[in-house]
Amino acid sequence: MDKKLFITADLYFYEGIQNKNFTSGITYTLKPIYDANLKIDYFLGKQVAAFVSLNNIFSQNYQRYLYYQTQGLNFLGGISYSF
Repeated sequence: MDKKLFITADLYFYEGIQNKNFTSGITYTLKPIYDANLKIDYFLGKQVAAFVSLNNIFSQNYQRYLYYQTQGLNFLGGISYSF
């Protein structure tokens, strides 16, 4: 039996990230981050696969770097070819 479907899930939790504003000299501790991702690959043949990737499933607005807000739920889909 060939394995055609692969599902990968990631769950990240970050806490206590500190960033410094070098203009004011103030160090900030950022809010905790919960980030869940899911990727599904389906192999159509030996060289061709289709995939869908869902990122930030909880659609949490967080900053991993000071003043750089992340996007909410986002996805990517496509087809890959190996040669």
